[in-house]
Amino acid sequence: MENMLKKIKKFMVVAAAAIMLSTGFATVAPNEAHAAHWADKQMKWALSYGYVRADLRDNYATRQDAWLIMARWAHQGYFMGSYEDARKFVLNNRISDGTRGTDWVTRNEMAAMIYNHTARDHDGWTSHGGFEEAIKWGRFFGIYDGTRGNDAATRAEVVTMLYNARR
Repeated sequence: MENMLKKIKKFMVVAAAAIMLSTGFATVAPNEAHAAHWADKQMKWALSYGYVRADLRDNYATRQDAWLIMARWAHQGYFMGSYEDARKFVLNNRISDGTRGTDWVTRNEMAAMIYNHTARDHDGWTSHGGFEEAIKWGRFFGIYDGTRGNDAATRAEVVTMLYNARR
């Protein structure tokens, strides 16, 4: 009988370990899944104001994701439109050209969109120097560091750039 109890105990320990490993310890430590991420503060800010509706911080953002987040940010979380409504918003406000919505947004593109929304002393982005101006502006005002400019931006990077642009 004692031998049988030892076997049951051993089986239960092995089963519990297998369950914990298969769920990535999420059932044991749910808050540790995002603990100490570099964008915790910014993501909490964006979620609390409704600029993003889900914490997908490490996913790349498409241009249309960036337009939607930007439209919500510009309307202080009260923008309830679709991707198409966000596209119209960025077009009407000369924030973006509204093309290639399903392409990844780059860090430079996001800086340019914030520049086009925030820096009201210009006519919006143009292909003749406007992009370079936006990058310089973004670096100068600490919107982003200017590195990896042509790399795809994660949602955390998009949110962080908007967080840095708030004044």
